Amino acid sequence: MKKRTLKEEIERIHTITYGKKVLVEDETLNKILLGTNTQTTTSTYDDPAKADYVDDDVTKYFNELKSIDHSVTEQVLGTMQYQKEVELIQIGLILLGYELPIHGVDGLFGPETAAAVRKYKSENNILSEEYIPGIDEMVWNKMPWGMDKGNKVDGIKWSNHDTHIHFGFTSSDTAIKVIEKALSLGLRASENHYTTGVDKTVHVNNSFHYDTFDGDFNGKKLGRGLDVSGNQNKMAELFNWVSTEIGNGESVTMDASSDSYEMESVSPEMIESMVDQLETKGVTKEELDKLVDKVSTGGGDIFTDLDLTTEEGYKMYSEICDVFIKSKTTNLLNITGDMLASSAKRTFEKRNKYIPPELALGQLAAEGGIGNPDTNSLQVRTKNPFNVGNMDDGSTIDHSSVQSGIDAYYNLIAKDYIGKGRTAQDLINNFVNQKNLRYAGAPKYEKVVGSIARQVNKIAKTLQNSI
Repeated sequence: MKKRTLKEEIERIHTITYGKKVLVEDETLNKILLGTNTQTTTSTYDDPAKADYVDDDVTKYFNELKSIDHSVTEQVLGTMQYQKEVELIQIGLILLGYELPIHGVDGLFGPETAAAVRKYKSENNILSEEYIPGIDEMVWNKMPWGMDKGNKVDGIKWSNHDTHIHFGFTSSDTAIKVIEKALSLGLRASENHYTTGVDKTVHVNNSFHYDTFDGDFNGKKLGRGLDVSGNQNKMAELFNWVSTEIGNGESVTMDASSDSYEMESVSPEMIESMVDQLETKGVTKEELDKLVDKVSTGGGDIFTDLDLTTEEGYKMYSEICDVFIKSKTTNLLNITGDMLASSAKRTFEKRNKYIPPELALGQLAAEGGIGNPDTNSLQVRTKNPFNVGNMDDGSTIDHSSVQSGIDAYYNLIAKDYIGKGRTAQDLINNFVNQKNLRYAGAPKYEKVVGSIARQVNKIAKTLQNSI
């Protein structure tokens, strides 16, 4: 059987994909390199056990961790998706000594992360997971006083009871309700300004829970914090009363032998606890570097590595794209270099994944987003130049604008293809995503994309050498 030329192969791919031949300019194809692969070097390898979405800047990391203002819940196996918030939490857990030896920082809230979260909660006495009106903290401390490192800084044993429930209040009315209920159950309500006026200097960070509300209660200052102790069954009754009567939630059980599995979650209270410990411990850039996998290269010498956060890098990316696009005789979607560069920059800022111009343009040409004279082509009709979601079975995804279609491509490649052990270099050798699914069904898709990418790289080098 006669071996097909590259032009014939591209035409065959388009025929398979779109049902008829798509004309490809001879001038551009004749410029495509005729040799074999020359790329061998890899300057950055994407480690699947490191974070993909999190920057290694310490201040930025803390700001993003502190910005998590809602519960982050364990994901169901089979439906798990990468989440930046999960990566932030996983990094914090590892920095605090809660290792994730199997999957590391992968952005997935699975069983391993859930186990680490559960251990953190147990060792730091965090039980309540959701806000209750008037209460910002409800923690059942299972450790003897003086050993509770979460609340004490000097190991002082303030009382002779072994366990207690700590409440933090934002409403004086709620505080009074809880105090009255605790006393009615025969429990001790103590260790705050309501009863003892504890010296605040022995509390971590001088917590506001040891401040008081305006006004008195029964002739005493009403504290913003309350510690309740006594009979274990009565404490459980109080805990459930607060959960159901004030919080309008479900009752909880203290029975560790229960066989039912509840999905784990990280609450804003736990985030606050982690931040406090991380700030006390101190986090260095070197420590973050070990956990953050920031992909800023294409991974091979046929890709141009540009810093899109700089004006020079952005301008060069746009210019490379413009020169290649203008070499095509048809551009029905009026795609510009700036459209591609702006999407590449937004994607890098959001996901820390760099999509080199060679890869994007190689796919743009192979998918018929440029160089396709058919005004009724699928790409033109759907404003989807990279055919993201346009399937062989006829199903399509329409976009309101061409820019939206371009954004969908960059987001898809950064989210599902680059990262977790794969670089752009890996993709032109085997274009599969993290689930090992191919981007396109054509058997020689990689060869076509790789060949066009090399042509783009020659343009890039010419432009860079002319500066």
